[in-house]
Amino acid sequence: MKHKYTYIVIEDVELQRENLIELLNTRLGLALIDSFENAEDAYNFLANEDNPRPDLIFLDIEMPGASGFNLLDAARRFCLSAKVIITTAFAEYAIKGYEYNISG
Repeated sequence: MKHKYTYIVIEDVELQRENLIELLNTRLGLALIDSFENAEDAYNFLANEDNPRPDLIFLDIEMPGASGFNLLDAARRFCLSAKVIITTAFAEYAIKGYEYNISG
C-alpha cells in the first residue's frame, strides 16, 4: 500500500485554515493529523512525544502573539524529518523563509 503523507496546519485565520485542509485532503489526498489556530497549541502538540509526527507542516508565519519562525525552530527540533511549508502574504517573510532553507 502506498504511503499517505500526513500533515498538520498551523494557521490563525479559520477560513484559510479550513480551505487549505480541504485542498490538501481532496486534491492531494494527504492525511490530516491535526490543525492549530495558534502557536502555543501547535508547540504543545509538537513537544509531546506521544503525538504522531507529521511528514509535512504547513506553517503561517504571521500569527497574533507569536512568530512562526520561533515555532519553526521547535518544529525542526521535534520533527526532524518533517518538511515545513510556510504560508504568508508578506514578501519579507518569504525571503526570510529561504534563509531558513524551507519550502513554500
